[in-house]
Amino acid sequence: MKQGQLELEDAEMLRGIYRKISKEGFLVEPLTVEEQIVLFALAKWIEEYVEKEYLLKELLIKERFGNRTYWSREVSLDYGTRNVRRVDFMQFQPAGVLHVSDIEKGIFICYEIKSCLADIYSGNGLNFVGEKNYIVTTMECYKQLQEDMRSGKLDHHIKNCNPESSLNFGFMVPVPYNQEIVDEYENPTKLHPDMRWKLSVVYPCRAGRRSRSITELLFCMLRSGQ
Repeated sequence: MKQGQLELEDAEMLRGIYRKISKEGFLVEPLTVEEQIVLFALAKWIEEYVEKEYLLKELLIKERFGNRTYWSREVSLDYGTRNVRRVDFMQFQPAGVLHVSDIEKGIFICYEIKSCLADIYSGNGLNFVGEKNYIVTTMECYKQLQEDMRSGKLDHHIKNCNPESSLNFGFMVPVPYNQEIVDEYENPTKLHPDMRWKLSVVYPCRAGRRSRSITELLFCMLRSGQ
């Protein structure tokens, strides 16, 4: 562990802690100080990132996927190949539902949930295959990305993760219900389940082109089971 952050090397220590626990769930050997610190860091990571990711997902579902919306989660692309990619959430937005032409004019919107800066640069996700694409993250993380957005570092990373990904993407962030986006940007509020939030577009996405067919993406959405 370095500066309070878990590292890959800590995995072996966690396995050592596991071996000190009996089948009944009791410690059979006292934990060292280092092991206790790693457990505390793990609990902190779960609290800060896993819970944050859960809150972001639930807020997206609540705010964007109401009645008469067509969406799926964990949508797999290129299933059955070595290059399977997964989109956290995908939405189909038809121009209407009464005519074939309205359906054919529909667009796809992809959403990737990213709880923090490290999550964005983890190398996972960021599969933007829709006309519109959004990173759903915290205001704090969005602020940290400003320089990377200006320098092109974020665009370069997205293309490294998936060369097919579109660079037409925007950002959505939670904002306290009675707070303005500008005020929240100046002083971000820590994401907490006890507060009332709204999901706001802090950086709009300009619609781009889609390289995959409407039939393929609708099938992928259907196959996801959501």
